[in-house]
Amino acid sequence: MKISTKQGDHGQTRLFTGESVSKDDLRIEAYGTLDELDSHLGEAKNYVLHGENKVIINEIQTLLKKIMADLASKDENRPSLTSSDDVSYLENKINKFEEQIHITELIIPGKNIPSAKFDVCRTICRRAERRIVSLANTETTYCRDARLCVSHFSQILIFVNRLSDLLFLMARSEENE
Repeated sequence: MKISTKQGDHGQTRLFTGESVSKDDLRIEAYGTLDELDSHLGEAKNYVLHGENKVIINEIQTLLKKIMADLASKDENRPSLTSSDDVSYLENKINKFEEQIHITELIIPGKNIPSAKFDVCRTICRRAERRIVSLANTETTYCRDARLCVSHFSQILIFVNRLSDLLFLMARSEENE
C-alpha cells in the first residue's frame, strides 16, 4: 500500500466510498478527531496503572476504527458497522466502574499522569461528539431519506457519548491505584 499518493496536495481527500471532499469537510473533521482520540488512547495505554484499562483501551481502539469507517462513507445504502452491541460493551464497562468508584468531591484533572491522559482523551471525545453532531445536522438536511441519516448518526452519537463517560471513569480508576 502506497502511503504518499500526492492526491491531497490541493486540499482535497477521498472518502472510503470514493467521493472527493475538502480536507476541512465536517466529515473529515469528525473522523479526524476520532483518529486524534485513537492516538491519545494509544499514548494513555503506556501510562495506565490499572491492568484492565489496557484491555479496554485496545477494545475501544478497535471499535473506533468501525466508527471512523462509518463516518468516512457517504453511501446511505451502506450498512453501519457501528452497532448497539458496541454501545452495550461501553455501558457494561461503565456499570462495572460505577460499582467500584464513588465520586464524592469535585474532580480536578491531573492527580497523576494516567488519569490526566484519560481526561485529555475524554475532552477529545467530547470534541468529536460536537463535530459528529454538526455533521449529522448538515447531512440530514441533504440526505434522500432523513430517517436513515438520523439513525446512522444516532448509534455513533450514543457510542461517543458513552465513551466519554467511560473515559471519565477510567481516569478516576487510575487515581485510585
